[in-house]
Amino acid sequence: VCFQWRSVALLSPSLWRAFSLYTRASLSLNSQILNCWLQRSGCLRLSIGIYLPTDGPWIKEALTSFITTLVAHSARWEHISLTLPFECMDLLRGQTPFLRSLMLGPCDAPMPGPDHPISLFSDAPQLHSVRLSVCFEPDIIALPWANLSHLEATLLSPQECATILSEAKNLSCFRAVIVDCDDLLLAIPSFPKLQSLTLIGNAEETPREDLLDALTLPMLRQLNLHGIW
Repeated sequence: VCFQWRSVALLSPSLWRAFSLYTRASLSLNSQILNCWLQRSGCLRLSIGIYLPTDGPWIKEALTSFITTLVAHSARWEHISLTLPFECMDLLRGQTPFLRSLMLGPCDAPMPGPDHPISLFSDAPQLHSVRLSVCFEPDIIALPWANLSHLEATLLSPQECATILSEAKNLSCFRAVIVDCDDLLLAIPSFPKLQSLTLIGNAEETPREDLLDALTLPMLRQLNLHGIW
């Protein structure tokens, strides 16, 4: 690339506002790359995908520095995908006023959670679409459930599913992979806006029709059931 085109690229923040980082390499190097992208994006809103697997050669100080650098720009996040070791989830604290979509979850089984739920996403007035990973724990990470219109979640117990639904009253689309357990379902209010529901379970587990029996869905237009239903 010639010097002129390089100068144009460096002075065009819109070229740097969206990026993904999947790495097992040194976080010291990737922190420099991350900081470079963030600086070159200027004041524009950001679309970011970060995947840090648990088997990476992470040094705690470098991991903390990487996440802290990312979270320092959370006020500009618009679309964010975060798959991180659970140990650094507690660093996710800040403001997300422009966040519209979120994919979130630790990439390993949760350790004992922090004393208070992670609140980075609890005050996100524009957040309407959320996808939660396999290891997501509803009691550990606070989300603005009432804002959501689209939600996907993986490996929820029927009661976790019912609890989320009781708070996410404005959902129009909900998709969940359910794991069987013996918990007793609490009452669930009616969902006047839910139009699409997909529930996926394991065909070898005990059927849990009680979750379906507990739901009142007057606007439902599409129902997909797989596995134990």
